[in-house]
Amino acid sequence: MKNFKVVILLCAIILVAIFAVQNSAAVTIRFLTWHLNISQALIIIFSAALGVLIGLALSLIKSFHHNRDMKAANLQKADAQAKIETLERENLDLNTRVKLMRSELEKRNVETERMSEEITQEKTVQAEEEFSELSLPIQETETEPTK
Repeated sequence: MKNFKVVILLCAIILVAIFAVQNSAAVTIRFLTWHLNISQALIIIFSAALGVLIGLALSLIKSFHHNRDMKAANLQKADAQAKIETLERENLDLNTRVKLMRSELEKRNVETERMSEEITQEKTVQAEEEFSELSLPIQETETEPTK
């Protein structure tokens, strides 16, 4: 690609040189109050060189803006990557905490279930004892008249 650009540039220079040589008559240039008699070939070469310089200046300005924008984009990308890494670490920490909390909750559920079963058994035993205490006097009174 670079060779192609060089070939095109050389062709353009050769064409401008041929054009300038073929149009080398003296001309009068007027600008405001100035008058200058000069070869038309010099004017053509000067105009072409000025065009190249303006094109290079515009190209450099565009390149400068592009580089500045790329640096800003790279900084934004680096910031975004740092935020992603931070969020991934936080996510990992939170997932670990959730697992620990689930484990703790499961332990508490098991303990609560065990305690509930113990309380239910204790109440059942207590209710049976109360029932048997209530049933005993009735049975004693029922057995006495049959004697």
